[in-house]
Amino acid sequence: MKPATHLCAVSASTLLPVANGRAVLAATTVGKPSSGFMRAVVAAYSSSSRACTSNQPLTTCRPTTPLICMAPRQVLPLATLPLRTVRHATSSAPGSSSNSNSSHSSTSTKNALSSSSSLSSTTISVASTDANPPHTTRPPPLELPERNPDTSTFSHLFATGKAYLAFYKTGLRYLFANTKQVRAIDAKENANSNGSSTWHATRSDLLLRRRWGHDMRRLPLFGLLLLICGEFTPFVVLVFPNVVPYTCRIPKQVQQLRTKVEERRQAAFQQYEVVAAAANTAGTKSLEAAGDLLITRSLGLVAPFWDRIGLLNAAPGFTRRAVERRLTYLTEDDALLRTAGGAAALEPEELLLASADRGLNVVGQDEDWLRKKMVVWLELTRPYPASPGADEDHSHIHQQMLTLLVQRPEAWQQK
Repeated sequence: MKPATHLCAVSASTLLPVANGRAVLAATTVGKPSSGFMRAVVAAYSSSSRACTSNQPLTTCRPTTPLICMAPRQVLPLATLPLRTVRHATSSAPGSSSNSNSSHSSTSTKNALSSSSSLSSTTISVASTDANPPHTTRPPPLELPERNPDTSTFSHLFATGKAYLAFYKTGLRYLFANTKQVRAIDAKENANSNGSSTWHATRSDLLLRRRWGHDMRRLPLFGLLLLICGEFTPFVVLVFPNVVPYTCRIPKQVQQLRTKVEERRQAAFQQYEVVAAAANTAGTKSLEAAGDLLITRSLGLVAPFWDRIGLLNAAPGFTRRAVERRLTYLTEDDALLRTAGGAAALEPEELLLASADRGLNVVGQDEDWLRKKMVVWLELTRPYPASPGADEDHSHIHQQMLTLLVQRPEAWQQK
């Protein structure tokens, strides 16, 4: 149809050279492409393959950089939470110093939980711009036409196709707007830090860059799909949902992906509980590998295809790297979220995305319940006070997150 011939802002001459994968895209960097958009696509691909060096402190690793420099760790048995709050709460020696610390820690946890209970299930009016990324990082609203009794089937389908194409055009415009914002953040950070690699200034900057990189890696194939399929793109992307940038995902597709992740999470927990029950005979290393496998499946860190062909079981190092990358991201995300106002500062849609990143089921869940769980997460993963003059160490935060991620959320709130 005629509208499909000029709906995508990306020309075929731009998309076809990169349709064959990263090898062709990497080859374009040799000639220094003059197109600023092509440089953005190349940057998004290359950022996913960079790694931090072994002598680089963890605080300087960017969240878009896969974490290769990993410290040894252990996964504790199920229902064993190595957190200050739990250790203090389980102390039974009256009058001891640990008992006094227990009352202080328990009080802080109860205060955090009581503050969350005061939040109503209605729309939260507190929304920090530092806590929430721009709306252009999320899909635009989809407005489908209603069919009137006197409207023919062909006219209704044609109007529906035009609505979908307008939705995809807006999603692509969002993506180009995000590219400009990421470049502005890069210029600002380079000016302030003289090119050194540091954490992001706000959570908004962190998520903007993270989602932009995710979408740019999917743009070449999706743009080609949109040029070929036109009005039929909504039907095709339901079969291949992972090739669509997040800004171009229709509500039905978002719901479908969330449902599949939660079904996979349920199956993963059932398998892990069997392994945890036999942990006394299998050994700690076996339990650690099972924990990595559980987290990888539960959070959807790897495409299900690699799991179906047995790659996750055959290559435990592959799952461990995926888990460590997520822990590095969550460490920075938690720190920036606390600075921006905590769980109360999250917009409803951002609350769903943040909860899903931490292994919470969000389909059909109440907003108030999700906010309470986010408060518990942020409290239990709070870093220890650093000693004067000592470098900040995140290994214990990773250990706390690992323990939470191998437990069901109902077990997080320890008494």
